[in-house]
Amino acid sequence: MIDDINYEEFDALQAVADLMKICSLVDKSSSIINHIRSFSRKGSVSKKMVDLNTIILNAIELINPQLKKNDIDILFTLDETIPEIFGDSISLEQLIINIILNSRDAIVEKQITANEYRGQIRITTNPGGTAVRMTIEDNGPGIPEDIQPKIWSPFFTSKKRNNGTGIGLSICNKILKDHQAEVNLQSDSEGTVFIFDFPVKVERRSRPRD
Repeated sequence: MIDDINYEEFDALQAVADLMKICSLVDKSSSIINHIRSFSRKGSVSKKMVDLNTIILNAIELINPQLKKNDIDILFTLDETIPEIFGDSISLEQLIINIILNSRDAIVEKQITANEYRGQIRITTNPGGTAVRMTIEDNGPGIPEDIQPKIWSPFFTSKKRNNGTGIGLSICNKILKDHQAEVNLQSDSEGTVFIFDFPVKVERRSRPRD
């Protein structure tokens, strides 16, 4: 269409600007569709050295429209010095998405009753010796202490009927075990914090021969 524009008939400058914007959005849509196709493709777990920061950004790209729709701010503090970890990028994306969508649901529930309240989710990464730490924190209503030990169990859900299946966090639990990662949960009425520690492969130095 840009090539076929008759510059004598109308404001070509505005038309070209609009068409370039459309082209950019089409390219972005194509990228997201390809990403979703890879995310949903069934297959065995394929582990390799991956950058956790990149995985986080890819995961957010998929669900950011849902967060914006619910007026939830997503904040990042990603340390660029973290080492790569050994893992499956698609599984790790699924872990991040499931945790964030649970945070979203909790925030939406709080929005119903809290005045002048704006939901917020913060994701942080830090290096830590033999592990890379990822923290996902929200300012939702928190998880009651009595059900915290149950959240990783299959089919357990505290959400209202038809709003949850209870398998999201159980899948997360399996992914964490597959990656030999540790998780720590902290939650109160001010929000919930998930702290994940992913092991870092330490190269063994060969001993000098006598």
